[in-house]
Amino acid sequence: MKKQEKSENMKTGLIVAGSIIAIIVVGLIYWASTLECTGPASRDLRRETDLEQLQEALDMYKRDNRDYPSQLTELDTYMNRVPKDPTTDQSYKYKAVNNKSGYCIGTCLTDDIHDPDNNNNQCVNKLNLSCEEEPYAVGGGKI
Repeated sequence: MKKQEKSENMKTGLIVAGSIIAIIVVGLIYWASTLECTGPASRDLRRETDLEQLQEALDMYKRDNRDYPSQLTELDTYMNRVPKDPTTDQSYKYKAVNNKSGYCIGTCLTDDIHDPDNNNNQCVNKLNLSCEEEPYAVGGGKI
């Protein structure tokens, strides 16, 4: 009988320990989900990443068509989804320049985390970006 009692006590102990571990894991997941992962800095990082992806798609478009597109919606065949601003859900500002031999694309950032060397002030002006915080633009081709 003692062996059976020990075996049952061990099973009960394992079940309790497993339950405690499960509760801790669920608690950690809940805690992690409450962290501010969608703050201004992460949204700005997403905006910069979106612009980089758009630049790659724009370069592929130009290789195939010899010019840059008139609007970003023409990139549908080069991207699963043409990204939009994570806060406003609006398209990023885009303008084909110099008879479509160049382009400028930009947005407004809420935090000053970007690399200033990547910011194209000429494009900020061409796009007429007026931002409360930080205008950010990149360009390609003949600007």
